[in-house]
Amino acid sequence: MKKTILLFVATFVAYFTFSANLFAQETNDAARIARSTIYIEAGGPGLITSFNYDFRFKKANDGLGMRLGIGGFMLDGDGVLTVPVQLNYLSGKHNNYFEIGAGISYCSSSGTLFMTDSGSNNSVIGSLTFGYRYQPKKGGVNFRAGLSPIFGNNDDGGFFIPYLPYLSLGYTFPGKNH
Repeated sequence: MKKTILLFVATFVAYFTFSANLFAQETNDAARIARSTIYIEAGGPGLITSFNYDFRFKKANDGLGMRLGIGGFMLDGDGVLTVPVQLNYLSGKHNNYFEIGAGISYCSSSGTLFMTDSGSNNSVIGSLTFGYRYQPKKGGVNFRAGLSPIFGNNDDGGFFIPYLPYLSLGYTFPGKNH
C-alpha cells in the first residue's frame, strides 16, 4: 500500500510540475490556458483533509471545471487514502462565485474502516458540492467554503451524510488576458 501511495503522489507531483512548465512558456493569446487553482481542503469529498488541483475547461473565471485531489487520515490505527475527483461549475462575477459539483472519491484503507461486504478495503463514495468560492480574477489567494453531501454503500446497505462541511485555502494561477 505504501508503494502505491508513493507512486500516486510522485505521478501527481510530476504531472503538475510538467504542466506548470508548459504554462510558463505561453507566448500569444492562442496559447492561453484556463485558470488553475491549488488548495488544501478540510472536510468535503476528501473526507478529513486533502490537497487538490482545480482547473476551468474554458479560459475564464467561471464555467465548467474539474478538481483532482489526494488526501488521507488515520483513525483508530487505520490509515485511509482518498482520491476525490469532481466536475464543478462556477457561477458569479467580481471574484465571488457559487460552486456546484458532483463526483466520486476513491477510498482505500489499511484496516477495517472502509471494509466492504466482499472483504475489500477499497470503496468509492459519491459526493456533491454546494458552496462559495472567492477566486481573484488576476490570481492570488483563493478561499472556498460550503457543504459536501456524501453517499455510498457499506455493510449496512448504504449511507448518506447531507451536511459534511468543507473549508479550503489555496492559490489561483491566472490565465492570460482574463
